[in-house]
Amino acid sequence: VGLYYETGLGGIPESRQDALVWYQKAASQGHEAARQKVAELTPDPIPQQAQQYLQQLQSTDGRTQQQAAKELYRSAYKHNRAVLDQVKELLLSGCTTDLRDGHHIDAMAWLCNILGTSGDPRYRQPLLDVLKTRTHKKIKKYAQNNARKLGR
Repeated sequence: VGLYYETGLGGIPESRQDALVWYQKAASQGHEAARQKVAELTPDPIPQQAQQYLQQLQSTDGRTQQQAAKELYRSAYKHNRAVLDQVKELLLSGCTTDLRDGHHIDAMAWLCNILGTSGDPRYRQPLLDVLKTRTHKKIKKYAQNNARKLGR
């Protein structure tokens, strides 16, 4: 059941949290593969500095967003799965905001870079979604280039 929730098999909506619940049940009964899935799906804590960057990315000021995205890209936090999940959500929601603000656009490009350098293929589809649904050329270019880095 955990696999169904994790991958959306059988038409079940994907839910990492529900998958984790079912994997935990199986792990408590001694299922080794389920234990490994629990370890894989348990979110990493978000360090305080990374939380500050993520809060700054939610600012309405494009310069603040841009600086936070650059700092996050240059940090070791860009390999933290919980941080990456937040970056993904911010990218998917942020690309629709002020497309006249060059700093905001630059911040969204940096978020594409963060996902692309993660090495995690789970972030390829969100980048492809950005590529398909956004109109700004720079965002589309960075989404495409970083989706390529994550393979097929």
